[in-house]
Amino acid sequence: MDQPAGDLVTAAVSVRDLSVAYDRTDALRRVTVDVAPGEWLGVIGPNGAGKSTLLRAIAGLVHHSGTVLVGDRPAGGRHRHRRHLARTVAYVPQDPVMPAGMTVFEYALLGRTAHLRYLAVEGPRDVHIVEDVLVELDLDRLADRPLATLSGGEQQRTVIARALTQQAPVLLLDEPTSALDVGNQQAALELVEDLRRQWGLVVVSAMHDLTLAGQFADRLLLLSRGTAVACGTARTVLTERSLSEHWGARVRVLDDPDGGIVVIPVRSRTTRSAERGRSARSAMEGEGS
Repeated sequence: MDQPAGDLVTAAVSVRDLSVAYDRTDALRRVTVDVAPGEWLGVIGPNGAGKSTLLRAIAGLVHHSGTVLVGDRPAGGRHRHRRHLARTVAYVPQDPVMPAGMTVFEYALLGRTAHLRYLAVEGPRDVHIVEDVLVELDLDRLADRPLATLSGGEQQRTVIARALTQQAPVLLLDEPTSALDVGNQQAALELVEDLRRQWGLVVVSAMHDLTLAGQFADRLLLLSRGTAVACGTARTVLTERSLSEHWGARVRVLDDPDGGIVVIPVRSRTTRSAERGRSARSAMEGEGS
């Protein structure tokens, strides 16, 4: 696949004292983090921690206080900044709009819009880029299929394809593999990893699967109740103690022989039904004595 052009090859993301509120309720409070060119930052945390809000702020989609810089430009702002941001940041939301009558190829081609001149149409290079991405994501055989006929996993891969055809140096992924099976999860994330290394992309991804987050991200940012509580490697952030404290989960964190770590939920040996069963047996034994 072709590399992003010229001054868009590298970019960095800098977040300083970022706060976001919805209806006077804080979603993020004074979050600070830097992401270097070529780095993958995984954003993790329990539901409602502010993961999606952080990505939307970097994409310039929510009003915020504090500073968010993409390259040397602020997120959002004046019209010319917004056009620059559209060429610099590709954003994959959790619930993208998927026009039912549009085909997979047409939808992926929308990723080229930010690179077109006013009133211009897509050219052979744009088509070539889209075709390459569809092959990489095993979507080329579905290129002429309407979006409404796709499975959930196929739709999600198509959304990722649109983001990749944008060829932006900053890629924001909000739960990018939640509807994919294990094989397609791996294929999609490995494609993102290959392009990150090839192009020096910044990748910021919000992920629920902690094992995948730990295997693919260089660093993890742990959010809890809108606050950044930890940032570092998977081994320093994904501890059994932190998972218990912030998720209320009983887990085992194991070393993967091939690198990375594996997070495994641990089922409690004593369940409520078992407790009720023991109580009933005790009552019956008491009556019989």
